[in-house]
Amino acid sequence: MRSKTIRRRTSDGQLVESTVPRLNPGTLLATVRAFYLDLATWAADEPGRWGPWVAPCPVKDSDVVFRKHSKRVKARTDQRTRERMPALPTVLRTAELRLKQAQERLAAFREAPLADPVHCPGRNVYQAQAQRVDP
Repeated sequence: MRSKTIRRRTSDGQLVESTVPRLNPGTLLATVRAFYLDLATWAADEPGRWGPWVAPCPVKDSDVVFRKHSKRVKARTDQRTRERMPALPTVLRTAELRLKQAQERLAAFREAPLADPVHCPGRNVYQAQAQRVDP
């Protein structure tokens, strides 16, 4: 339950199986527990139909505590943030540049007569009458 088998094809077409650990085996236990509890609820509503399938749940409430998992997820998220923080100024400059270019293209489209070429940096674009949008 703590690991899962993954099957992948290699470049030569062979099927290779590998075992990898699950990120959170507790979710599997939670799914099983939820199913047993659902059966019990359904049996209370329709005993003739679901009653024969009801059994005590093998997964205890204490088995599906997600505190450790939540801490691990938070730690991985924080690590990704620390790794990507140095790239933030570059991302910001690129976003600002693309916004400025988009605003220039939008202004060029609004000023150009219909069906005339619109001169944008690096390309000429024709606008159709149906696509013209004025503020």
